Amino acid sequence: MSYSEDLYNADLWRKNNSYCSGSGKNSQFCLELGNKDIFGIRFKDIGNNLDFLESQEQIALDIFSKFEYEAALNRSYAEGFRIIRDNDFLLNRFANGHIKNYDDKGLQDKILLMTAYLTLNKSYFGSAIFQPRPNILIPQFWNANTLLDLAKENAPTLSVGERQFAPNVIRNGNYYCRNVTTYTPFTGPSTYCKPLSSYEQQERDKIIAERLKKAEKIIQDRKNREDPLDLNDPCGNIDLQNKKLSSLEESLIYNRKKIVSIPRGGGVSVNEFFQHKIEDAVGKINLDKYELDILKLPDGFDAKSLFEHIRKNFEDFATGDSDFFAGEVKFEAYSNADERRWNSNNPLGAAMDFNTLFDTATVITTEYNSEELFWTFTTVHSFEHKGHPVSGHRQFGLFKKPNGGYTFYLRGADRLTTRFDSLANKVFPSENDEFAFELAAKSWEALMRNVENFIRKKNGRTRAFDSEKEYGRRHNYIKDRCK
Repeated sequence: MSYSEDLYNADLWRKNNSYCSGSGKNSQFCLELGNKDIFGIRFKDIGNNLDFLESQEQIALDIFSKFEYEAALNRSYAEGFRIIRDNDFLLNRFANGHIKNYDDKGLQDKILLMTAYLTLNKSYFGSAIFQPRPNILIPQFWNANTLLDLAKENAPTLSVGERQFAPNVIRNGNYYCRNVTTYTPFTGPSTYCKPLSSYEQQERDKIIAERLKKAEKIIQDRKNREDPLDLNDPCGNIDLQNKKLSSLEESLIYNRKKIVSIPRGGGVSVNEFFQHKIEDAVGKINLDKYELDILKLPDGFDAKSLFEHIRKNFEDFATGDSDFFAGEVKFEAYSNADERRWNSNNPLGAAMDFNTLFDTATVITTEYNSEELFWTFTTVHSFEHKGHPVSGHRQFGLFKKPNGGYTFYLRGADRLTTRFDSLANKVFPSENDEFAFELAAKSWEALMRNVENFIRKKNGRTRAFDSEKEYGRRHNYIKDRCK
């Protein structure tokens, strides 16, 4: 929980206090919000004591301000490092330091210093001719401190809004004020304090509002991952239905190139992948969510290490269902480079294949969060294996339940990619002509059973996964219906 989320929830409790203290006391919204806390004190225990709520908010805001200011400085210094990297004059400052140091030496010292440079020695031994001279060791012009100092020199000035989180800006009664002359830490009495101008306060509030908006999205995304899926709701898994790739996520797909030979010699660069988008697909939309309740983690694992074990050994769990026609699946990397990326601590961009009797379908890892414990696959057309039979996104993750224990889940939103896929879907006998989705359902159920078996073999406990239960359903797709 971040301090932005603390402030967001506190604001939400204030706005809904009358409702949650009255007619809505037992509503799911108020019960969930009331059980959230700010510094260990639940909102339902704060009740309508809004003065106490304000004091708790102020503590959160003071800590938020400290972190916000430090983050602003770090962003500024990072930009300073970028400027150094891209500026030959600044880089040459260090080289020029070595040249000047050399020029200032006498002839004997120059010989020894050049010897040190050529041999990369930081010290050398005396001889019959030359005696050791510690003053001619290779100087350390370039180190972490000198780089940081240079980055600070070239870092851009903080914005007006960012400066209002500096340590010298303090709360004096009901308004914020700062040292009259500087933005250095405030040390004088409150009489030296000048109220912030309306513009300074406005710029400060803009940043707070932006952080609260991000906190709201984090909380909503968490609800999407953790709340049960209503199979009757055509807007279920709404975040996956409406997912638009960010510029970073798009780059993971479209920046991959391949050189293709042409008849007259030479080669041409083409895209290795492009995304299969839900809105460009055909037929109904499939919405599903599979969950396995973990009552006790397996021996030797905490939540994060279990999540990472499942991910990095996914081929052991995503095996498909051999008892179902064409149900076996082999999960493997698209290339050796993708295998290394998938097995690293940051699998973003890893292209992975699901091999079945019918085809090889490629996905790309477009989301990965080691704190919230989830990753997301996006279906793509690949140069090697052509189209994926469905278009959409599928997420896998682990979360802690409010009343104890954990849940491992997978959920998706996808549609058949082309009319050919739709036709092929009807060739094989199945209920409601949904062979492709039934085949996928068998694979996901098998995956959950495999995870369950692994946990139990390691002395963990789960609530038995019910393979007879319905975990997904198809709905008529209407673009922009679910916003």
